[in-house]
Amino acid sequence: MSKTPHDGIETHESRDDGFFARYHLPTSAKARCWAFAKTQHRPSVDEDSRLCEASSQGFCSYTLCLGRETIIQFRPPDHRLDLGIAARARDTYGDLVPSVHFLGDLEVEVEADLAGKLPPSSTAGDIPPRSNNTTILAVYAMSRMAGISLADLRPSYLTHPTPASNTSNPTPSHLNEQLIKDFAHLTALGLTSALPSSSPSLSALKGRVGSSLRWRLEEMQTHLPPQFRPASQLALDALPDIEALPWVLTHGDIVPSNILVDRQRGGRICGLLDWEEAEYLPFGVGLYGLEELLGQTITTTTLITHNNSSSTPYPPPNSHFTYPPTSEPLRALFWAELEKALPGSLQRETVELAHLLGILLWHGIAFDNGRLDRVVCEGRDDAELQRLGVMIDAIRFSRGRHSLPW
Repeated sequence: MSKTPHDGIETHESRDDGFFARYHLPTSAKARCWAFAKTQHRPSVDEDSRLCEASSQGFCSYTLCLGRETIIQFRPPDHRLDLGIAARARDTYGDLVPSVHFLGDLEVEVEADLAGKLPPSSTAGDIPPRSNNTTILAVYAMSRMAGISLADLRPSYLTHPTPASNTSNPTPSHLNEQLIKDFAHLTALGLTSALPSSSPSLSALKGRVGSSLRWRLEEMQTHLPPQFRPASQLALDALPDIEALPWVLTHGDIVPSNILVDRQRGGRICGLLDWEEAEYLPFGVGLYGLEELLGQTITTTTLITHNNSSSTPYPPPNSHFTYPPTSEPLRALFWAELEKALPGSLQRETVELAHLLGILLWHGIAFDNGRLDRVVCEGRDDAELQRLGVMIDAIRFSRGRHSLPW
């Protein structure tokens, strides 16, 4: 979602319609979203009350920007936000997390040829009609975060490097070091939300992933290509130790587009977006996100352009993931920063196994529009399998030896 105003975007007839096409909603549904958002306007015509479409749209939501401080987001029923999790994230990470308020349900039409034909579990958009020709979108107001997404910043600093003395446009090496240090501090900050594995309240807070860790690993052990099974077996054998770690609120989609950075402060992380998939998981599982900061997705120019559309999944089809030569020093920097903040009761070896589990969960299970119930397979999920292999190898050899024993 956009964090800065975009001039000239003031009607519902402009920009990408990927969300509405994907969920089989007609043009009238988009017009209804705009009409609803306009009811949230302050009676002013100045820039602070202006309504415009966000330049970057999520795969499972449609977002409008209302002035400089608020966004209005529309989500299908299967992708409603958990307001309790949103509040816990805000309590844990403060102003790094947007505030969220539920505004109500908006009734919209479905496409005429699908009206009354989509069952609740339909893969055609996954929006079950509530009557013969309508469905609902859940509507939320969120605080608009400052900063630029890492996905937008990275191409600019790789194409136009700047002198080290220019703090408003940090060099790639300075930016990467700052990102890694900040991510280590954010990881440690997550411990402020920690619950011991023995906590009686934990079972009620476990989400789809946290309540099915063993089943997911067993599925991967059975269905992943053979080269990945030693890693899934290692995580499965270590699962009792991993589950004995403190359970912390874990972001479910740590990718560059969801990380905001502040140019004026040397590239400091200033925001984390999209907490829809967040849930309580053992400490260290969220370190799958470290790999996204250390590595990079390589695509063709055509795919980079196409990936700006909300209709393109992540990772992009036919892309591959790789680590630059600077990744290992930065990985060492991360662990040095994190270990300073960890309590002595947490063993790095167990946290590293949780890190492996996180990589398996995020790249060994297909997203499938949020269903998260299928192991990735060759021929259908090749981009995910390539990432999975590269990331597992990276953490296996990350300490100059076989740090993970297989």
